[in-house]
Parts: sequence; C-alpha cells; structure tokens
Amino acid sequence: MSKITKWILILILLVSLRLSSLSMLPASGQEMPTTAVPQFTAKYVVITYYVSPTYTINPYTGQNETTSLGGQQENQTIQFTIQNQPFISYIQSNGIHIFYDFRFKGHFGTTWNYYPSWVNNSIYPNAVSAPYYTASSSNVTVISINLNDLGIGILPAGSQVDFQVQAMMGDLEQIEINQFPPALYYYIFNGQTSDWSNTQTVTIGQSSTSPTTAVPELSWLVIVPLLLSVFSVAVIFRHRKTANLKLGPHHLKKIS
Repeated sequence: MSKITKWILILILLVSLRLSSLSMLPASGQEMPTTAVPQFTAKYVVITYYVSPTYTINPYTGQNETTSLGGQQENQTIQFTIQNQPFISYIQSNGIHIFYDFRFKGHFGTTWNYYPSWVNNSIYPNAVSAPYYTASSSNVTVISINLNDLGIGILPAGSQVDFQVQAMMGDLEQIEINQFPPALYYYIFNGQTSDWSNTQTVTIGQSSTSPTTAVPELSWLVIVPLLLSVFSVAVIFRHRKTANLKLGPHHLKKIS
C-alpha cells in the first residue's frame, strides 16, 4: 500500500468519526432535546465539626464570661448523586444550563415540600427564594443539602424522608425585590422541565458518617492468652535474673 493511499484511508476514517460524533448532537435550528427524568441516589450523611467557645467581657463587672460553650457539632445531611442529562456539554456551550429542583416529605405523610422553596407572590407566582442547583460538567452532579436548610431540623434515628428530583433545562432570571440593603432577590426559571423522578426513601441513622478513626475491639479470647503469654515471659525473665545474681560471676566457667 502506498503512502498516499494510507493517508487517504486515515483521512476518511477521521472524517467518519467526526460525522458520527456530530450526528449525536441536535443540528442548528432544531428543537432542543427533551429534558429527561433524572436518575439519582440519596444517602444520609452526618458531618461533624468543632466550634470553638466564645467569650465576652461583662461591661459592668469586667469579668470574662462565656457566651457559647462550643464543642463538637453535627449536621444531618442528605447527599444526592445525580446522573447528568445527555448533551450537557452542547447545552452549556450554547448558554443553556441544566438545573435540579427537589421536593421532599415525611415517608408517612402526603404533602410535598419544595427546595428551593417557592415564593408566595402574586406578581411572580413561579419565583423561588434561592437559585436552583446547577448541574456540573461531568457525568454526575453531587449535591449535599442539610436538613436544617430544608426546614426539617434534627430528626431522631429511624425517621424516614422521601425525596424526588426534577431536571430543568433553560436559564434563571434574577429579580431584585428590595432596593434597600440588604438586597433581596427572587429567581424565575425560563425553560422546560422533566417529570419528577421516582421516590428515594432515606432512613435517618442508616448512613456513612464523616471520617472517624475506629479502634478495633479485641475479643477476650484473644486478650486472655495474650496476657498469659506476657505474664509467663515476665516470670521466666525474673527467674533467670535471680539465678544469675545467686551464682555470681566466680561461679561462671571460663570457656577455653
């Protein structure tokens, strides 16, 4: 095979690969792909952290007083791992974004709550109080949401919470509702949304916690023989030391 023929075959192969990759993307002027129902997993995670105590000087007595004891704090958190939508690179390169919306309820209840929460406003009926979560550029988006942020608070172990996720493809419009500091904003989504996903139920207490070092427990079947061995070695050593002291150096035979 000549070099020219070889280069022609390589060029044809590269062009075919390029055309096949382009065929997977919507052509210019065509309608954007429909937003798919997101696939996700949710797990309960406890994040522990330490808060230093705080002090203040009493202006009347001059004494140093403790205002906060501090100590170890725990955050009950739900960690979501969401499979990103197809064509996400194409969508982002054209100025369009994928967002994720959440809703939740007690497993034994019937009323869904939404996060970010909706704003009860007659002028902006579809507004939310905070921006929706933006999808990452990778294959998955990992989002951690504290139960306090959801307005649930601290739940006892064994409690169950249902979660659903909705994908949104479009853009967010930020509207200032208060010109005086601090500024307040609503966020309105413009675009298309998917149906709500299947429900994932998370049980509080069944989780992976923040990294801690666990000390392995030794069984008594291991500890007792270990202690007896150490004791035996100590007795033998003490016996030999006592015997050597009784003999003295003049009793030792000189080896020629």
